[in-house]
Amino acid sequence: MIRLLDHLVAGGLSAADAKRALSSGKVFYRGIPVGDPVRMVEGSRVKLNMSAPKTRPSTEPHIVFSDDHLAVIMKPSGMLSVAAPGRRGEPELLGWARQRLGEVHRVHRLDEDTSGLILVARSERIRSYLITLVSLHRMERGYLAFVAGNVPNKPRKIVSVIARDRGDGIRGANEEEDGKEAVTHLVRSQSFGMASLVELKLETGRQHQIRIHMSEEGHPVLADKLYGRPMPRAPRLALHAFKLGFRHPVTTDDVRFEVPLPDDLERLKCQLTAQAEEKAAERAARAERFSKPPQG
Repeated sequence: MIRLLDHLVAGGLSAADAKRALSSGKVFYRGIPVGDPVRMVEGSRVKLNMSAPKTRPSTEPHIVFSDDHLAVIMKPSGMLSVAAPGRRGEPELLGWARQRLGEVHRVHRLDEDTSGLILVARSERIRSYLITLVSLHRMERGYLAFVAGNVPNKPRKIVSVIARDRGDGIRGANEEEDGKEAVTHLVRSQSFGMASLVELKLETGRQHQIRIHMSEEGHPVLADKLYGRPMPRAPRLALHAFKLGFRHPVTTDDVRFEVPLPDDLERLKCQLTAQAEEKAAERAARAERFSKPPQG
């Protein structure tokens, strides 16, 4: 692993040119624009494309893949998936995609503050096929989330019934008749002590499903203002849709797309790692002091 800026300089760019390329979306890591010069990367996965459209990495959408039938788009945090009532005129992904691709139709959505991959169809016929895949649980959707607390290092399946109102006006587990079963598969990827990085796979796709399940497990997603708690801090809702897999409706190929954490969540990961290492060093130093026999 190497710092992104160092890799670009080693490749022949001046530091100033490298920083300009990073800030304008000309540098790609594992397929998405990145702009953090101190980000640690695998050099072989970095691509420099000076002819790429000018963008602001992690703040503007990016088309990861498109053909005549569908498109996979990386949505930044803070952008609506579709137009919302009472928020007319605000940027939304579907409108952005229509300006660039023409006819597109929504297949699924992400919460406004969630970043990651969204699939859109380029015709009603393809949309119908893709929605059927979703309803039959034949579309793979993987998420990465930073959550509060030390999640046990044991894969598990979370099952509950999610209703519009759990009894306090907020969506959540409820056995009422209007509830729908929600299933999430959970694996811990890394523990930082006070927080954990987890990988989640959706079997169903209820609104706020991951946020509700992690909150009810006692490990809310960091910076979740609706279902979480304020500590530890995060720059925004720490949830990222990093994986999408399905059978292509026309070619019938099994396709899979994966993108790395965006810059803001990668920085969060580095901060949490550094804090965990510092606390571990402090514990080791204390243990060493107490283990030494008294002098004299």
